[in-house]
Amino acid sequence: MNIRKATLGDRSKIQQLIAESARGLSREHYDDAQIEAAAHGFRAMELLSTLPGVKFYKACGYTEQGNIELDLTENVKLGFVPMRKELKHD
Repeated sequence: MNIRKATLGDRSKIQQLIAESARGLSREHYDDAQIEAAAHGFRAMELLSTLPGVKFYKACGYTEQGNIELDLTENVKLGFVPMRKELKHD
């Protein structure tokens, strides 16, 4: 898995996750990212899901935070769902 990050003050953002497998990212990848984020003091993970991914992210513990539509052309829109998961600190 290839992860590109950006740091914004006290916030860190994963800008892009690229799976090296054609099957995409697994729940294990997200679990690892969440453990790492919590270990560095982050309280939550946020992402922007395409509509087909919402069910997967819900199964990983994320909650929907609204809906966004991007106008691609005059009659074509692409839907996204902002999602958030609070992280547990041990």
